[in-house]
Amino acid sequence: MLNHLSTALTLFTRRLPAFSPRTFSGALRRLCRMEAAVVRCLPGEPKLTISFCLQGSHKHMLRDQDEPLGKVLARISNGIAKNQSKAKKSKKNRGQEQPDEAAEPTVVKLFYDGEEVPETVLNAEAWQDGSVLQVGDVKYSVQRNAPTFTTAELPVSLLAGFPVCPKLEVEFGNVQDCEFTWFRENCPHTRSEAPGKASDQDSGWTQVGCERVYIPSNQDISFRLKLSCTPKDGSRSGLAKELVSVGAVEAGPGVCLFDNRHAFTAKVTDWPTVRVVSYNILADIYAQTDLSKTVLYPYCAPYALQLDYRQNLIKKELAGYNCDIICLQEVDKGVYVDSLTPALDAFGLNGVFKVKEKQHEGLATFYRRSKFRLLSSHDIMLSEALSSDPMHAELLEKVSANGALKNKILQRSTSLQVTFLEDLNKPGRKVCVANTHLYWHPKGKMSCLLPGTPELLILTSRDCQYRLLRIEFISFEGGNVRLVQMGVALKHLSHVISEVAPGAPLVFCGDFNSTPNAGNSRIVPTAESETVYKNIMTLRSKFIFTMFGVFFNTVFIRLVCFLISSPLRCVSAAQ
Repeated sequence: MLNHLSTALTLFTRRLPAFSPRTFSGALRRLCRMEAAVVRCLPGEPKLTISFCLQGSHKHMLRDQDEPLGKVLARISNGIAKNQSKAKKSKKNRGQEQPDEAAEPTVVKLFYDGEEVPETVLNAEAWQDGSVLQVGDVKYSVQRNAPTFTTAELPVSLLAGFPVCPKLEVEFGNVQDCEFTWFRENCPHTRSEAPGKASDQDSGWTQVGCERVYIPSNQDISFRLKLSCTPKDGSRSGLAKELVSVGAVEAGPGVCLFDNRHAFTAKVTDWPTVRVVSYNILADIYAQTDLSKTVLYPYCAPYALQLDYRQNLIKKELAGYNCDIICLQEVDKGVYVDSLTPALDAFGLNGVFKVKEKQHEGLATFYRRSKFRLLSSHDIMLSEALSSDPMHAELLEKVSANGALKNKILQRSTSLQVTFLEDLNKPGRKVCVANTHLYWHPKGKMSCLLPGTPELLILTSRDCQYRLLRIEFISFEGGNVRLVQMGVALKHLSHVISEVAPGAPLVFCGDFNSTPNAGNSRIVPTAESETVYKNIMTLRSKFIFTMFGVFFNTVFIRLVCFLISSPLRCVSAAQ
């Protein structure tokens, strides 16, 4: 019997086709797992899409949901026939003419639970999850509304030592569930090669990481990076996507000023401590002006003002603070969408954005989603609120006494971003986060609240009272405009806190364009009566002066207002 079995096995193996290692591995993959045909079909939409790979070419079909299945299957079959006809014509033109043979049409069918789906069934009902699409000898597993990347991009500028955060948007999935594999090119990249594509003589790639964020090392300098990412939603997976960097990794700037600060913020704080960062990141539209290059930042090398370079530094600095709340000013809309949101999302923060009217930059507030939940936003443009909200009618009347000042204030697009968050560790506890960037003018003067100065106006509301002192309107390009803006902001904050979350602590951050002793910084601590601002902590900036006359602000929080009795605490890197 054993002899018969041996003979049978010998005859069977002789009848097997000769496989090369490449075709054998391909056959093995097909046996282990069918290729996927991804179908996107949503109720209420007139169209559906069908995506699959056929004969090395990616097919993407847009069809009506109420169309009979037979039309789609016929379209696939006809497309294959056209490709075969083109291939024959190409051979004929090259002198490789072959006898005309009537090519049989490719059989295209759809099966569900082992039974063929009738061609009269409408597309919306025919393409069910788990169906099998058969195109000739190839079978595809139909995945209906599978996790899919709608956006997948790598940043253009890559620096050694700085995090690379891909921009990813997933439909029917969760970015946190996705799988990531990073590779480094085996041969150095040359600038003559087409960007974003592997060279013709591809020497291969070496795996270097498997996290969402990859930090290139010095060993990666001069090499391109590739990311293979698979969209997922729990156990469900979609089609993987490969991204190749446009250019190679470049050398970083070395040790940065913020590296020392990061030593104090190596990990996320434990509840109930909350770490807050406020930062004006300089919008690109202002960094590239002649004023910026020749007057404001003449000491800065041109390359250091370039947006791609600065974004790398900003993302690394913000990520290294491991903060719970970030308030940013002068945020380009494109930077928020394409750079900051993907990067900070990878580090556990969600964000909201308030763009200035008729501007391309604005305010951004980020919060750690493991600690907070977004409740609501109550953003305003200060000039619009002053002119149209009855709550500010008294202030508007006083300001109108000086027509030039009034016009200057109403021309400004300064905004106040107000965000209410809920503490996830103690549901029901709320915090109000305010963020603003007050008016600035290169020739403006700082305003001061001088003892004994006659009162211009006392701002009052149901919950609080503010004192705004008269300022001589010698130069209204700066301080006086900011004083009025701060008055409007404080009254709006008082109102929304009393309406939305009475007694909630307030974290007020921003670029106030003032020194700590200037008027608009001091107006908050002069708030009177039993109010939500009764107990206020003001963090002054601590400066270190050098022999060259250059100073560095070692405290990244300018002004924070909150109730001492609240669970909020302030942690500073410099004491």
